[in-house]
Amino acid sequence: MIKKKWLIIGSLAFVIVILAISLTVLIIDKINSATISVTIAPSIATVKIDGKEYSAIGTYKMPPGEYDVEISADGFQTKAQKLMAIDNETTSLLVYLDPTDENSDWYDTHEEDALIMGEAKNARTIEVVQKLVEDNPILSKLPYAVEYYTNDYGTKYQYTISYELIDGDSKFKITIKDYMGNGRDLAMKWLHENASEKALNNVEYVDLSDDDLSARP
Repeated sequence: MIKKKWLIIGSLAFVIVILAISLTVLIIDKINSATISVTIAPSIATVKIDGKEYSAIGTYKMPPGEYDVEISADGFQTKAQKLMAIDNETTSLLVYLDPTDENSDWYDTHEEDALIMGEAKNARTIEVVQKLVEDNPILSKLPYAVEYYTNDYGTKYQYTISYELIDGDSKFKITIKDYMGNGRDLAMKWLHENASEKALNNVEYVDLSDDDLSARP
């Protein structure tokens, strides 16, 4: 009888412990409902998120909110930035550190870190372009071209309007290429109808009317 009593008590205690553990896990998961995916080059770097150290590559759960991030490694320039962790979403921290002079060949001799660096650069370029297009909707309409047809050469360009990134991809330049020598006013008219005054400050005109072949597509 006593054994049975202790067996029941033991079983109840075990169930209570399991339930407590499960409840704790659920509470922790609820609190740490944001995910941060960390990919840093070099892989020897130390990542501090609000002062707590993390490895350079990994996925971490934490409460939603804004965090201060510091990334450092011996022989590299330290980077600091803000990071927003969003509830039930994964935020990527994809960063590469610039080597100091004495460590300048690091990415030439560490292939995996070089791949991460390339990925980070591409992601940064995409992010910059998206921000530029968001702030300057005219970029989403470029390149723009006006063509005409000739019996000699078929379709030729009268003028084109395109853009390129400058200053480390943080700014842009709009270029009008005038293949017939009479497209500048028409191109500027189109730009005034579609671009902001700010964007119009970045326009460059190139007269290519002396180059007949350049007018061919």
